[in-house]
Amino acid sequence: MKYEATTNGISIEFNTDSIDNLFARFRLNYEEFKNKLVEYKENNRTRFNYIPWDRICAIGYRLYDTVHYMNDKKYHVEKRGKAFDFYEFLNNAYIVIHCSETLAEILNFNEELKEIKSVNSYFIPYFEDVIDKKKSCTTDYECFQYIRSLCAVHPEDITKGSNRKFMNQTDIHCCPFVLWDDDCKDELLIYVYDSKKEPEEPIYRISFYSFVTYVDLWLKIADTVMLKYKDDE
Repeated sequence: MKYEATTNGISIEFNTDSIDNLFARFRLNYEEFKNKLVEYKENNRTRFNYIPWDRICAIGYRLYDTVHYMNDKKYHVEKRGKAFDFYEFLNNAYIVIHCSETLAEILNFNEELKEIKSVNSYFIPYFEDVIDKKKSCTTDYECFQYIRSLCAVHPEDITKGSNRKFMNQTDIHCCPFVLWDDDCKDELLIYVYDSKKEPEEPIYRISFYSFVTYVDLWLKIADTVMLKYKDDE
């Protein structure tokens, strides 16, 4: 992965070697998947069994298109503006993460998936002061979901699920906007309103580089897939 932050904007370049060849590799192994049944799970409970070929095709297309699109974009180009390009990045990053996660589940890469979902060094250090220490161990996987939901999906109302770990015992979090910090080449300022009576406006300062490297971590799933089928030849 390449990353360059200058006064003219931020450029990223994820390695696409595995992504470019992923779908072609699956087509060569079509016989393995056409009659294979896998479990569709929700909240760790099996809902039904299904043939995963359609999902695999969708994942192959989506990973290819999304990663190449992210590589072609330039970020923090507009100065003194709200970070709409960051909102878009979050949603594209979610596609990469969720597709990679689903692919790992279909192929039973359980150990690799467990390892990636347990890391806590990309985002957690930025939120140490607000994490509810009484709740279970908090991970970057959960923190990414909170940030995306807060900034790009439900900015007016964050109240539920694992998001509560990051709400510092308040009832509601809202995000009016996110700004690029023009004094720093790649830092974002996330403004948060909470439900405290005091008129506070917490600001989380977080590096865009953390998000890019976190997405790159999930792309290692595609590398693992390609290595598996190479070893099986």
